[in-house]
Amino acid sequence: MQIGDVDAMTAQLHEKVVIYGLGRDTESLNITQHKDYFINSTNQYTNTIGGDLYCPS
Repeated sequence: MQIGDVDAMTAQLHEKVVIYGLGRDTESLNITQHKDYFINSTNQYTNTIGGDLYCPS
């Protein structure tokens, strides 16, 4: 995630995964929405992980 390799991150997920807590307009994201979310995030922000916190800045 820190280096922006969304494909490698997405490859770790099951094809029917449901992700909660990231979507602003929806309560959950499917794998395609999750990938799109992080593509957008890595294009707009520098992402870092400090301890257990994910911090886009």
